[in-house]
Amino acid sequence: MPSKTGINNQNLKYQNRGLILQLIATGNEISRIELSKRSGLTKMSVTNIISEFIDRHLVRETGPDRAVTPGRTPIYLDISPDAPKVIGVLINRDSCSAVLCDLKLHMLALETADISHCDSSRLLDILFGLVDKVKEQASGPIAGIGIASLGPVDTVNGIILNPTNFYGINNIPIVRIFEKCYGVPAYLDNNYDCAALAERFYGIGRSYEDFIFLGVTNGIGSGIISGGQLYHNAAGYGSELGHTSIDYNGNLCACGNRGCLETYASASIIQQQLREATQKYLTFREFCTDPSHPAIAPILSDMTDKISSALINAVNLLNPQAIILGHEAVYLPDENVAQMEEHINAIKLAKDYHIPVLRSHFGDNAQLLGSTCCVLNGIFRGSSRVGELFFG
Repeated sequence: MPSKTGINNQNLKYQNRGLILQLIATGNEISRIELSKRSGLTKMSVTNIISEFIDRHLVRETGPDRAVTPGRTPIYLDISPDAPKVIGVLINRDSCSAVLCDLKLHMLALETADISHCDSSRLLDILFGLVDKVKEQASGPIAGIGIASLGPVDTVNGIILNPTNFYGINNIPIVRIFEKCYGVPAYLDNNYDCAALAERFYGIGRSYEDFIFLGVTNGIGSGIISGGQLYHNAAGYGSELGHTSIDYNGNLCACGNRGCLETYASASIIQQQLREATQKYLTFREFCTDPSHPAIAPILSDMTDKISSALINAVNLLNPQAIILGHEAVYLPDENVAQMEEHINAIKLAKDYHIPVLRSHFGDNAQLLGSTCCVLNGIFRGSSRVGELFFG
């Protein structure tokens, strides 16, 4: 039986290598010197790790750092095209997708299918078909499969629990099923948490250690990055800002609570209000870019006020550095984003700093690309589940 010291040493080995791989994968080409500065590891440690990575075809040298003064010229490093790939699966109420990405989150293959009124068995058949198609397009090994699902989900045990309005589908042990089928590690998280990870590693969230990701679709969800890490409680549950109440005597939500934000301000609800007010059969995105009807701006303004009220509660609890709007919220007009930022900063308790409200770097693809980040998060944190493939 391995000693505790041996296990701790292996964990530290994986964590250091995960950090170095993260710095290479999530940035531009970088030198060994810069890696040492940013990781806090010695130059010798970085050199040894990079040598391992090159031998394992994880990293490649791409050329000299031309900005360095004469002397021993550092060499740029980047992810090797031969490095393992990751598969992501996105499960929404009306559709599901599978995507193949490299470690730099470049999309290499995508398959999508509509779902409607299917049961658990049919859903799994559709998902397997999509994953099989993108897997066929992968050259080299697959590091793992990340699953981003509508919630609630149990991330510790890998179970999709009981999503509201999801055709009665519940309690699917999807991680166990996928690992048995494909023989690689699988990870599950709420789709909004996954989107927050995508922003943290590769998007606009790279500049912040603490932020709230707010996604607006036919529901409203959130993901919280705190101290640079995705927030989960000890049981593996994340945040559900869409199911916080803005009126305790308000609309009855499918979750059983009253006044939940998503019963007032989801994209589908606002879209219906806009259609009734304008007699135009447009999408939410199209309404956000259509200035022609006088009813549009007041409805979007009211939506913005309601979202701002919920965000003020979250801001007073968490004091984030930024708020990132994702999914269909990225289509809100500039004046509504500015309205939200002004409202939040005027009302929040802590007045000594300003919280910007920003649009997602990935737009309405944040959930999809975020699904692969379940796996990447494990790699970058040095998880033993994927450590053997990457770090030996």
